[in-house]
Amino acid sequence: MAASTVLFPCHTYLCYPTAGSHRIRAQERPPRRRRQKTLFVSSIYNRKASTFTYRTSANVPLRNFPGAPPVRFEEYMEDMGRVVEAIIPEKSTAQRLSQDEWRIKMPVIECLFLKTQPVADIRVTTKSNGQDYPPHVPSHIPKLCETHIIKCELQGLHSAYTPHLFNLEASGTLYPVTHGTDGSCMIKNQLEANITIGFSPLLSWVPQHVMDDIVRSIVRTIVEEIKKGFTVRLLADYWSFQRSKSQNSA
Repeated sequence: MAASTVLFPCHTYLCYPTAGSHRIRAQERPPRRRRQKTLFVSSIYNRKASTFTYRTSANVPLRNFPGAPPVRFEEYMEDMGRVVEAIIPEKSTAQRLSQDEWRIKMPVIECLFLKTQPVADIRVTTKSNGQDYPPHVPSHIPKLCETHIIKCELQGLHSAYTPHLFNLEASGTLYPVTHGTDGSCMIKNQLEANITIGFSPLLSWVPQHVMDDIVRSIVRTIVEEIKKGFTVRLLADYWSFQRSKSQNSA
């Protein structure tokens, strides 16, 4: 009888009829050595997530525009859309989503060989008469503006380089303080941001401390730009508001 070949999943046998119908193994492939999976991704994900905290505050003297009648800053604060446009970083755009929510598209950030555009949804509310004020704001302040980031994304970043962990919590307050002795007014603003980020495994070739320094520098630049909005652009827009009020009353 001619020899027949039977193919099994792991072994090849040549089967011949023998007494007792026993099959004799003629050839067996050596067992395959199982490749050990590279734990590249897992080891990278074990890198500690980086956390950054920033706090900034400023007291800005509120001066009236020369020749314009004095206008209470609280009146200016009524137009929250105008306030938001003034304080956001330069070259940013603001889209109103609802009565008290805006979507802020910030300038594109370039880092290493990557580009991304931070997009943040913020909620801006006004409070008055000491109701629900943050602990650091005196209750006698007539009105304040409070800002919270409720969502933040890094758009335009390739999915392979997207951080596996990214969380941004930020809040700020803005309110006027009038000194009773001479009637002068100061604008106080306080901003706090907490950021946690876990970098993509594809950036493992960059030392952790280098990535930390890069992110720290980027966030510091954004925070300082927002602070500039509070201390410079807001005052300039307030003067413009005063001038328009003066022209309308003339």
